[in-house]
Amino acid sequence: MDSVEAERIKGTLNKPHAHPFEALIIGVVGQLEHFIDFKTTIFEAPFISFVPKGKVHRVKPLLKDGNCKMWVLRFKSEFIPDEDHQPLTNFSSQGRAFQLSIPSPEHYLLLLYSLALKDKNETITLYNDKPLAGSLTMTSLKIDRA
Repeated sequence: MDSVEAERIKGTLNKPHAHPFEALIIGVVGQLEHFIDFKTTIFEAPFISFVPKGKVHRVKPLLKDGNCKMWVLRFKSEFIPDEDHQPLTNFSSQGRAFQLSIPSPEHYLLLLYSLALKDKNETITLYNDKPLAGSLTMTSLKIDRA
């Protein structure tokens, strides 16, 4: 979603609604006004917002300095195993050390996508997570059967 789409949505009748699928809203630039659980919150990018299937909500993408860049990923409930990853999606509220370890959200988001690939009978391990040549890092994940 870009600034043109955000402006289009702003001009529509945007009532609270529910979907028959799960959704992740990933914000890189801009803000998101999100009404869910009868409460309105404004998220400042970078953010990830999870909307469970059937949850009544309303979203309004907002421009920040005339810009907006967000993705909306829709998927069936079976796509993400029944584990609690919600605290990981709000990485900006996890404390200073957590924030310092994420140089930019696009690197962190890729790690979250890996959680969606993992089945209940699989484990995820990190490898290649140490700096090479003093500063080059390329954290990688391996998904194995348990």
